[in-house]
Amino acid sequence: MAQAIVLLQQVLEELLAVPKSRDFGRDVIPNAIKSGKKVMAYHMDSFWDDIGGSVEDFYNFNMAIAREEIDFSFSEPGQAPFYTCPTNLPPSMLDGVDLHSTIVGPGTFISGGKIIESIIGTRSIIGSGCNIAHSVVMGADYYEEEKKWPRAVSATYPPIGIGKNCIIDKCIIDKNVRIGNNCQLVNKEGVHESMDRIKEGICVRDGILLVSKSAVVPDGTII
Repeated sequence: MAQAIVLLQQVLEELLAVPKSRDFGRDVIPNAIKSGKKVMAYHMDSFWDDIGGSVEDFYNFNMAIAREEIDFSFSEPGQAPFYTCPTNLPPSMLDGVDLHSTIVGPGTFISGGKIIESIIGTRSIIGSGCNIAHSVVMGADYYEEEKKWPRAVSATYPPIGIGKNCIIDKCIIDKNVRIGNNCQLVNKEGVHESMDRIKEGICVRDGILLVSKSAVVPDGTII
């Protein structure tokens, strides 16, 4: 068994060493076939989808989960074999929130507002009056109060989470992001690709606004 693992590792290292060989379906497997290696397929009759090909693939899959447009269910007994490490978090608290086709993770606190066709991840803190639509909010690895920070919370350095009265549409917001009050993350220019604000941890890929991990979005930002 150990020899087989070493051999597999050697083969993968060889295939991954090919320039621009990043995607298994598009690069690695076709290169293995071209090089004459023995490649076999396994017929899988259960659910599968490729979410690693592009940002759009990842986004569309998450939206399909929110809208329950996929061929499996997270909630039906016996048909949801999903396992995760226990987080020991408090139950989520949603106060006066209007939710439509949205999945909310544990330890989340949302005060009012409206959320449509979105994924709200673990430890998400969302202020009152927010309108979030067609977005993936990944949440946080910790709460603001659990760590000591080098900077005090201010309008230019808001706490972890999403502040009050924000409008967020067609976004992927990574973990530990700080979004201030009265922000609009909506890709207002309607661009398909943009790296103009990449130094701030913000860009647009495939028409989707991305906010990278631990990015800071000050009060009143409009993008």
